[in-house]
Amino acid sequence: MIHRLQFRLLLAFVLVIIITIGTVSIFVFSNTGDQLHQFGQQQLRDQTARYKFMFENYYTMNSSWDGAQVGVAQLSQIDRQNIILTDNDGVTVAATDSTQIGKQYKVKTTGVSLTVWEMTSGMGMTQPMMKQTQIGVLYVNPENRP
Repeated sequence: MIHRLQFRLLLAFVLVIIITIGTVSIFVFSNTGDQLHQFGQQQLRDQTARYKFMFENYYTMNSSWDGAQVGVAQLSQIDRQNIILTDNDGVTVAATDSTQIGKQYKVKTTGVSLTVWEMTSGMGMTQPMMKQTQIGVLYVNPENRP
């Protein structure tokens, strides 16, 4: 009788261990997937912020988008991202796919507005004022292809 009771207790203990391990495994698996997705989204936001800073500085230094294609090509190859840069009219000025340059970009996702600060002086103003001017829109990975 005691051997049979020990067997049942052992079986119950093993069953509790298996259920606990299974429950923890399911929780860890689902949580890991969510964390990886959040990490990917954060990485894309960080890259976009870096690109925004770089292209705004590029425009500030050059006062135009001439030559920006070289930077877009290099960044898209290094980071394996699809990058599209448009002017205020939505015309592609630089893109990973260089055949799109000069064409109207059909917006499929929301882009990031690129702006620069300009000094303005109005009539009767003694001190110049700064105003923010939009210079284009940046799209990073709009069609999820490098």
